[in-house]
Amino acid sequence: MNKGFVLRNLAAVAFAAALFPFLAWLSFAQSVSPVSLFGIQIGTRLPDSPEYRFVQEDETTLDYMLRNTTNPEYLIQSVDISKRSRVVVSIHGRTPAGPASVCQRRLSETVAQLRERYPALRESGKAEPGDHDPNMVRPSCFLSVQVTGMPLRVPCSSGFFLYCERQSNAFVIRAEDTEFSDLARREAEAVARLPKRNHLD
Repeated sequence: MNKGFVLRNLAAVAFAAALFPFLAWLSFAQSVSPVSLFGIQIGTRLPDSPEYRFVQEDETTLDYMLRNTTNPEYLIQSVDISKRSRVVVSIHGRTPAGPASVCQRRLSETVAQLRERYPALRESGKAEPGDHDPNMVRPSCFLSVQVTGMPLRVPCSSGFFLYCERQSNAFVIRAEDTEFSDLARREAEAVARLPKRNHLD
């Protein structure tokens, strides 16, 4: 067997072995995009569709509700979008009121399904007893925040908040992502600086 051929192949194998961890990390970093809910991806632009009905304008977002829910378990499905680029910032769902046992079952089943879909989700430990806030770090995304007057780069996080309403026992779920929550805040600040509309003439 040609000795040079063997050496070249050994070198290629060694190079591939050394490169594999980096490629695996790169693939993971690129794969951790914002979460989705009800088939809607956070960070995508809300389509111009009659299926969405405008509800109200909040401090940082515009709120829209689906006229017809896509999941029969839910009474309400809605999205919050940024004021300029109209990208989805958060997604909400609420079931009808009902027995506490039904809500607790939905809660536990939904948490299990989310963990199966997003294995990187971890509870923060900050939620109230009985509530859940599984979220995951997005290693390819960073935000600049001020901590004691000093700028600090922190990784973006994407996740969910789930709970049973204390009085109605309705099940509530919210999906959100810090990158696009920050985008909505900055766009709202830019809109607030625009000249005010004339509401009299």
